[in-house]
Amino acid sequence: MTVPFSVRKVVMLDNVARYEAGRPITGDPWRTVVVAAVVKNPWYGCGYVADLDPEVRVWAPAVGELIVPRLIDAFGGPDNIESYGKAALGGDGASIEQSAALIQTLRFGNVLRNLAGGETYMTSTCKRGSCGAAVTVPLGHKNQPRWRSFNATTVVTIPDAPRSDEIVVAVAGSNAGRPFARPPGMDADEGSRVTAQVPA
Repeated sequence: MTVPFSVRKVVMLDNVARYEAGRPITGDPWRTVVVAAVVKNPWYGCGYVADLDPEVRVWAPAVGELIVPRLIDAFGGPDNIESYGKAALGGDGASIEQSAALIQTLRFGNVLRNLAGGETYMTSTCKRGSCGAAVTVPLGHKNQPRWRSFNATTVVTIPDAPRSDEIVVAVAGSNAGRPFARPPGMDADEGSRVTAQVPA
């Protein structure tokens, strides 16, 4: 695929948890996947830019189309993704708003939402850091924002990114809620989904 900007690398972390708090997870393991692209900051060296929209219109959907299909493929299709989220980490030459602009737009979010079969708006994190800084991606259920047992985070670090002139853009998904989750109040199917993994 041709992209209208420089992509230095794409990184994927596939985390499969079989135990939580020393207890085996029954059934399928709890799996979270992060796909992140290290892209050139389109506004690097420009100082304060009042209107970020021209670049967002072109680049935000292109970044989404680059990384989201990799996330979907990693799970073998959208039906295996229960929760999702997004994040951006700018190098020290990026403003927070520049990182936010690439992901806090429907032009990016709709790529993930549509391909993952989701309906909800997704939470996100945007921050600035140096090479090796943690990219923390929040997760929430793709259709039921009130199901708190699916609220979690997953983290990826890239030792050589982001450089000063780069932004790391990431999406993540999970196949289930937190193992052995027991949040107070209403949750998935009045709690049946989250208690099913707890041994008798």
